[in-house]
Amino acid sequence: MRLLLIATVVCAYAGCASVSNRPVRHQAPPAAATALPDDGAKQPQRGTAQLIPIPDAELAQADQLYALRIIQAPQDPRGYMARAMVRQKAGDLAGARVVYSQCVKAIPEFGPAWANLGALLLEDGKVDEAARVLMQGAASAPEHAGTFANLAGALSMQGRDEDALQASETAIELDAEDADLRRNHIAILYKSKKFVEAERALKRAIAEFPDDGADFMMRLSELQMARGELGKAVETLERVNKMDPHRTLAFLRRAAILGREEDLDGSLRALVEGLEQNPDDEELRSFFRVAMALRLHRDLEEGMARIQEDPTDVDAYLRVARVYELGKDYRAALAVLTDGATNNPRNGELWVHIGLLESTLEREREALAAYRRAIKMDPALHSALNNCAYLLVTAHDPTLRDAGEAMKLARKAVELEPTNTSYLDTMAEVQFVRGDVRAARNTITRALELRPADPQLLAQAQRFDEALSRQASARGR
Repeated sequence: MRLLLIATVVCAYAGCASVSNRPVRHQAPPAAATALPDDGAKQPQRGTAQLIPIPDAELAQADQLYALRIIQAPQDPRGYMARAMVRQKAGDLAGARVVYSQCVKAIPEFGPAWANLGALLLEDGKVDEAARVLMQGAASAPEHAGTFANLAGALSMQGRDEDALQASETAIELDAEDADLRRNHIAILYKSKKFVEAERALKRAIAEFPDDGADFMMRLSELQMARGELGKAVETLERVNKMDPHRTLAFLRRAAILGREEDLDGSLRALVEGLEQNPDDEELRSFFRVAMALRLHRDLEEGMARIQEDPTDVDAYLRVARVYELGKDYRAALAVLTDGATNNPRNGELWVHIGLLESTLEREREALAAYRRAIKMDPALHSALNNCAYLLVTAHDPTLRDAGEAMKLARKAVELEPTNTSYLDTMAEVQFVRGDVRAARNTITRALELRPADPQLLAQAQRFDEALSRQASARGR
């Protein structure tokens, strides 16, 4: 059976130590105490203690069987460990301590029992008693890394940081391949404010334990934050996000740092990245909503202030309108843009956005008028050319459709922006509506060369291929 070692939480860098019995030389432990805890009960040398009854019938039967095994084989640690674990599972931690105490008296060289006994005492808040027991365990079982790891935790809780570091270093010497022992050691360095040493230890751990690299980098980011190195912390968290995109805490922490630094755009980007990788995470969603609300509130305040200061500031009108759009208050957005167009009568970009809003409100005639007005003001405004062309072939109102005019506008938009796949898609749609399916397929092929995985373009290609197949079938009949 696998022997259990109960971990000791030292501070923010908590970890658990694993069992190791490798004979490795190490420095001597601190002086050991001689007394074991009695937990208010007499400690027999054999497994005959009368412990409290266990209510669960199955666990009670297992407890009795392991008690008998202890009597039959008092020098075999497996019976003690199994019975103690049964007691722990049943919630009788005091009984588990009694059984571990029996084990270390009967087999003092068996380190896991010392480690688990000390851990239970620490969980019960008996720090001084745990330290005494674990020091005795370190002297009795000097080759067990877990005992030294838990001793380091107890000594750290007592404020004996140098002794704790010595015990932690000994644990690492005994089992250099256990990442949890490094976590405990780094925790003690951090608690004792040895930040330079902690950073060095973390960087070594990142190199030596690549499978735990994301976790150690998270701890490095905590250290950098504690030292006020927020830029470095953000960079470290970005590395974590790349290594482990499902570690949502890294996205949240990165967003929080950027938010405190007044970089709301960066904070939102971090949250958006997190949601792309973890779309169902409610905590990320909640933080995103809060960050977005802050960003929109700031944009609204700044935009309104800029408009008041300079009514010709086109970008300010667009920013305020965007806030209203995101809040789905399209009429308020339209009012802002209309006011902007009034104050900037020769600006076509405002009319393009007015056209988009009119389309959202399903007012196609008004949208076409806005696009045409934008084109009249600026014949080279390719977004207006494209949007107008698309509406001229997709309008629900057939009286508004004009495929001939649409072709002229779409062709000019592509001439101005030949690598814009949206414009190529519009021109393909116009060609298709005009009945030139082969030309539409060729145009969409050009777009796919630029963006091979675009789902909209792929759907269009399939649609055109199906139309070509129907044409071929019709000619064959």
